[in-house]
Amino acid sequence: MRKRDRSATLLDSVQKKHRKSGEPDDETRTPAPVASQDAEHDGDDGEDGEDGEDGAGGEDGQDRDDAEGSPFSARGDERPLVVNPPPRSAYKIPAYTHENRTMRLYAGPLRKWDRRQALVNTVYGPRADNIRLFWDLQIRWQRCMYPKPLRQDDVEPGNTRGVVLVSPWLPNNLESDQQTAYGSWWNKYAAAMRAQSRAPFGEVDEIGETEATPFLPWYVSTESDLDIFDDSSNSILCLRAGESSTYRTTSDAGAGARSTGSNAPTETNREGQVPVDKPPSPVFYFNPGGKVLSLAWAPMPKAGRMEGSLLAVAVVPHKHDDDKNTVDGLSGATTKEERARFSESPASIQFWRVALRGGKSGEPSVFGDGARLDWVSCFYWGWPKRLEWCPVQPLMGDSWPGLLAVLTEDGIVRIIKARGGMKEQTRYGKIIHALASLDFPGEEGVHATCMSWVGINRIVVGYTDGTIALWSVFPQLVLLRFPTHMSAIQDIRSGYPSKPYLVSVRPVEGVLRLLDLTRPSSEHTFHPSPVAGIQGNMLDWVELMQGFATSAPANSPVSYKLDFLHHRHFPCPRKFFPSRRESPPTCLAVGKTHPFVLVGAADGKVWACNILDTVFPTHWESHVPSSTLIFASDFKRPTRQDPEASSLRGGTLFRFMFKQETESKADILEDDAADPDDLSGLGPSALPGQEALGPVIHEKLASVTALAWNPDFAFGTYFAIGLASGLVVIRQLDGTV
Repeated sequence: MRKRDRSATLLDSVQKKHRKSGEPDDETRTPAPVASQDAEHDGDDGEDGEDGEDGAGGEDGQDRDDAEGSPFSARGDERPLVVNPPPRSAYKIPAYTHENRTMRLYAGPLRKWDRRQALVNTVYGPRADNIRLFWDLQIRWQRCMYPKPLRQDDVEPGNTRGVVLVSPWLPNNLESDQQTAYGSWWNKYAAAMRAQSRAPFGEVDEIGETEATPFLPWYVSTESDLDIFDDSSNSILCLRAGESSTYRTTSDAGAGARSTGSNAPTETNREGQVPVDKPPSPVFYFNPGGKVLSLAWAPMPKAGRMEGSLLAVAVVPHKHDDDKNTVDGLSGATTKEERARFSESPASIQFWRVALRGGKSGEPSVFGDGARLDWVSCFYWGWPKRLEWCPVQPLMGDSWPGLLAVLTEDGIVRIIKARGGMKEQTRYGKIIHALASLDFPGEEGVHATCMSWVGINRIVVGYTDGTIALWSVFPQLVLLRFPTHMSAIQDIRSGYPSKPYLVSVRPVEGVLRLLDLTRPSSEHTFHPSPVAGIQGNMLDWVELMQGFATSAPANSPVSYKLDFLHHRHFPCPRKFFPSRRESPPTCLAVGKTHPFVLVGAADGKVWACNILDTVFPTHWESHVPSSTLIFASDFKRPTRQDPEASSLRGGTLFRFMFKQETESKADILEDDAADPDDLSGLGPSALPGQEALGPVIHEKLASVTALAWNPDFAFGTYFAIGLASGLVVIRQLDGTV
């Protein structure tokens, strides 16, 4: 059959040749091989007049047919070469698949079943120095349930490594070199601004409290007061907007709190001794007057000599947030004028100074009255959504904490110079012009969604059209713009300081991508599975482990696990936080001086996790909990019958704890039955002795919206929690409750 098909194909080519030469085409002509095979029919079916009269197809006829191109096997399989043009869809980029099965695969040296030595050698090898450095890190942080304050011997002698960029992957003089380069760059910028008769840091006018009142969040929303119920101290306090409080205790509540559960290891220090139980550290909390969207600690290398640490807070009034959600939800009523009304509204950024001071022994100390509102920056750009400090601290004086990148409601990233009041009274400043405005005025509908610093004068910004842009602050210009996704960018994070130009991009819909900004078109990779989500603040860089922590792509809508992705093996993630069906995670933050991660949830809980021990476990992995519940809160609105609740937003109940996940569910239910007020139980039992009532519905203002670790050397164990109810809580994670 194969020979007959080949004969028919070549016969068509012979007929085409005859048509071109002008010879008559007889449709009854049959190739000689077919005629010879069917000779038993006396030549009636295979005979042709030109081949002979006997119809037998002799040698003369075969020679003539062979000369004309008849399909004999002796001539071979020569065929005419026909080249067709490619289809129009050949160069079309395929769309993302929405199927559950994996459509992209990884082929590399890392395997899922690699553990311990093989895993470390593959991820951090083949250089022996890197492997040895990582093993030193693992010895330093193994069996740690909470981060210990760093001491002077954790860095090089003489503190040559600085007090902000504490990383073993960096040279000792990097911070001093960065500060020198920062001063040189700032002098050039100031000289250029003076030549144009402008202020070097943008025009800022200091105003009074009366003039600054319309810019404050409690001026827009009348319901700004908040009742605070501290379950740890059994105290009730009503915080008005702009007020703060500090809770101190001298009890021994921390005794036994480090190792709850029978399988938890005993915490030891470096000398192998069990430390004496110490009282819990103080708790600072204040009411900024609105929903907290972002928190950012200022990197201050002189924090030991300055009057505390500085925390930038981005809030939005609850009434403004509700009105904006109503307008955005009505697609027919959403107009350009209505959107401009929200993006051009008066707003402000609050800078709170926390009374922390570094001690000689390495333990941070607390002084003063806790947290106070130090400075308020006012502007007409709409309420801020995200804040991020420049990672390099200038040596220009204690009153200047550095440059701050601000993303506001108008979709523009601006660089402003933050100020510190350094006085007892709150000071206000009105920003007329920012230091730099990073936007594309000619592209309507393209707005910034996130940003991340790459260096002193470099910042990368993600946009709604799926592109990222690398900006230079001064001179202000776009160094690179690269399309990465088909949907809006949700999160973006650079690997500063050790890998500043490695940028991870997380879209609303697509795959998690990693790019090298020095060669973005060739050096890039991605996670094999697609991700779909609208929750921001779920991507951060882990400096000690040289990778990224983010929410894992999953097919199930109730799978909320978190993964670690090393920059050298980005397509192969490692789970470090288990999936909990109670509530989805809303934000995460990675420590700058330690490998601990904070994870906030929609039900008001905050979990802590030692990511280094979880991703690279040792032989005692079964005795170490994967996560620890350290904070729980809830929110309740006031009743309408209460006449004094006109200015009251509601009540917030919070409690610090140290409950590890190694406990069984039966033990947790037994603890709930003994203590009905304990918020740490996994089962939502209402009364003692009752069974779980199923899922619990929480108020939307009970969720955790922002988390931030202090990046300073002396205060790296302090963290800040921002709640949707408008409460900011600051505390040290030291294993006490």
